[in-house]
Amino acid sequence: MRNTEGEQEAVGRRVRELRIAKGWTAEEVARELGFGAAVITRIELARRPLRLVRLQQIAQVLGVDVADFFQRQPKRDKATNGKGKSKRNSSGRAAR
Repeated sequence: MRNTEGEQEAVGRRVRELRIAKGWTAEEVARELGFGAAVITRIELARRPLRLVRLQQIAQVLGVDVADFFQRQPKRDKATNGKGKSKRNSSGRAAR
């Protein structure tokens, strides 16, 4: 089954929304994944075909589930307070 253009645009928008909500720039995500920021931008603008492996990589970097790219409300991240900010313990380290 192939993605329709509208589905690709919706997923691209969600990638962007989640990236921004987590406080990441396209450049930062790309750097973590080892490729250029233009790749992230083209995915967000639906100008690059969606590949599951790429979505999995982006999801891992952002700390979300791939399913979050396909739904309106992302699941709350265990390591964040749901607003993209890491929970911190008394030592200032991210809580697990």
